[in-house]
Amino acid sequence: MVKVDVQPDCGNAPKKLFIRDFMIAFANGDSPALLDCVTDDATWEIVGERTLKNKTEIESALDKMLPATVKAMTLMSIITHGDEGSVNGIMTLTDDKHYGFCHVYTFNSHGKNAKVKQILSYVIEELDRG
Repeated sequence: MVKVDVQPDCGNAPKKLFIRDFMIAFANGDSPALLDCVTDDATWEIVGERTLKNKTEIESALDKMLPATVKAMTLMSIITHGDEGSVNGIMTLTDDKHYGFCHVYTFNSHGKNAKVKQILSYVIEELDRG
């Protein structure tokens, strides 16, 4: 199981909990849980790398991505407002590589049962973490 540290300011609003759980599912390699949370026409832009244009492309990318084993993840902050939200933090893989990340989410509605329709991700490998 992945060690997850969630900072206290991440709060307990429904969308903050959704984003927290979404990130925990990612860290644990739970592709079915992630796919259940996105719309069929969802897009995911990983800045500087690629843009995935629907749920099928997202599923294919997750199949390649999720074999990377996450050892630990710290969620520094989760911010939500209306149909948008973001999370930033640090992920450490079992090979001791560290990645700083920020994901910006757009949901398909303001409601608490909304699904993700767009993700914009910034991911940076931290070369000197010591």
